[in-house]
Amino acid sequence: MQVSNRQNINGAHGGVPKYFRAWCFTAQHGGGSGYADIGYSFSSSIGNEVPDDIGLDDWVEELDKLLECLKASDEDGTWKWFKLHYPAAMKLIPSRRREQFLLGVEKAWDAGKIAV
Repeated sequence: MQVSNRQNINGAHGGVPKYFRAWCFTAQHGGGSGYADIGYSFSSSIGNEVPDDIGLDDWVEELDKLLECLKASDEDGTWKWFKLHYPAAMKLIPSRRREQFLLGVEKAWDAGKIAV
């Protein structure tokens, strides 16, 4: 599954949730369990966080695209999905920690935590 690189899409969050920013700050400074836990926790909650600029049915379609990427073990597509829908938040994930973040996302998917 390929995820588009288009900008200004529906379903893109413009900001960064405070809890996400706090998790990244903690991980950056050696606390907590790191970026895998951030990926797990964050992806476990995204089904319930419908952006203001998209309806629930369209958000479900977008989540289906993410799930297709995960099912295909498409790390690049998964990362692109998060960058499209959470651009400001993903800027807080250092490139050297991206793999850890995605590992957490994959664990959440394996556990059935990514859903609406």
